[in-house]
Amino acid sequence: IEEQDRMLGFIKWGKKNDYPYFLVDLYNGSAWHQGIIKNKTHYIAGGGLEVVTGNLERFLNNSYSDFTMDEIVEQLAFDYELFGAFAVKGTWNLEGTRVAVWEYLPIDAIRISSDERMYYLSDDWTMQQQSPEKTNLRTIPALDEAKKVGSFVLYYKDPSKKARKEHGVYPKPVYQGGITAIQTDVDISKFNMYELQNGFKSGTMITFMDGFPETQEEAESFKNQ
Repeated sequence: IEEQDRMLGFIKWGKKNDYPYFLVDLYNGSAWHQGIIKNKTHYIAGGGLEVVTGNLERFLNNSYSDFTMDEIVEQLAFDYELFGAFAVKGTWNLEGTRVAVWEYLPIDAIRISSDERMYYLSDDWTMQQQSPEKTNLRTIPALDEAKKVGSFVLYYKDPSKKARKEHGVYPKPVYQGGITAIQTDVDISKFNMYELQNGFKSGTMITFMDGFPETQEEAESFKNQ
């Protein structure tokens, strides 16, 4: 469900604005799902970027950032496989002739305006009261080729059909059709864990409303049934 936040104007990602946390819980809770995501990320970006032509050493080094472009690409590949989207922040140089620094933006930290021209970032979207002081709330505009100053966001998501109560601003993961199966795997794992913790003790009590069975054999028969 995607609804507009009345206070700040961005579109909520999920009824409680916590849908990406649900996807992260699925990732953490299912061993085979986590293995698939990790392997796909490694297959996509594990070898790093290869320059086919031209001199891109300055771009790859990304010296004004804490991460090289190879490291950023691996983070983007992971977000794409987990959420169905990825995002980066670029900052123009003073002359506005080139992007001086590229930075990775985690998809789960981003919320989007209805026109998809403004991006809201917070360190903690679980808090109801969002502000620059409490949650480091800040906004960054989308790329505007006519205004090459400051920072901007490049945000990519796979195209998808809008369902009911959706604005279509947020991505859907590539495993959307398998979410129920993944959730089942998580729940069964938890159920088995609780059974082990309880020593496989049954939670069922048999009550005889009209007295006890006459013989032990009859009692065992009731128990087996």
